[in-house]
Amino acid sequence: MKKILFVALISLVQLNAKAQTTDIFKIADIKLPTDAKPVSRSKIYSSDKESQYSIISSSYDRLNIYEVGNTLMQINAAQGNYDYDILKFNQSQLADYKPISTLFNSNVRTINNAQVLCVQTEIADSARGKYIFVAVNSSNSKIINGVIEYDKTDRDKAAKILERVLHSIRMKK
Repeated sequence: MKKILFVALISLVQLNAKAQTTDIFKIADIKLPTDAKPVSRSKIYSSDKESQYSIISSSYDRLNIYEVGNTLMQINAAQGNYDYDILKFNQSQLADYKPISTLFNSNVRTINNAQVLCVQTEIADSARGKYIFVAVNSSNSKIINGVIEYDKTDRDKAAKILERVLHSIRMKK
């Protein structure tokens, strides 16, 4: 069951970026944490951070991966003409994690004129948790999505990283 949900989640994260994947900095101004360091694919694959359940390590075609201490962060961007409610679609798909999570939070809020879905999930037999976020501009044409994977002992630090990143996103016109 966990592997099925994991595959579905990977598909969901990548689906949002399929329309027209682009450089995140062409769609939005985003201020990354000052201690964020780019991470190579080879480092992620050689990592012992439960790569089998890592959304980030499975997103082999994405390059916007950063390390902030023990926390991994990936941010993607897409633009296009979406004829469906992106946040409702993502929220319904991510709700599949709820039955297997020991911690599950989901909310939609407005930050800097963008609608933002944030989902936090932790699974009992994993030492890592995840924040998954999707930000959509008011015309439903630009998406910034990302994942922050953290050691459960760094939950508070990851929450601060998430808030800093989300509040720094400014969609370009």
